[in-house]
Amino acid sequence: MSIKKGTYISFISENIFKLIKSKVKSLDEELLNITFIEIEKNLKEIKKVNIKNYQLYLETSKDTIQTIFSRNFILPFLNSIEEPLKTLELVDEN
Repeated sequence: MSIKKGTYISFISENIFKLIKSKVKSLDEELLNITFIEIEKNLKEIKKVNIKNYQLYLETSKDTIQTIFSRNFILPFLNSIEEPLKTLELVDEN
């Protein structure tokens, strides 16, 4: 499988693609709901603090959403696929 971004093309093996696809399908709906509630709560607070500075509100909101998604989904996801990737010998120490 290939992924194109601009002029760059990255290739992902079928095994990695299947692994990622299965992990995405198994996302916990309750965790999704908790995450969205946490994002909503944080965005409301950010809006109160930055009510007169729309640009800062947007930047802070984006960073907050990214941090919450990384903590709740991306990092656990990467940790969960590390072992299968080692088994497939597709990951190194880095």
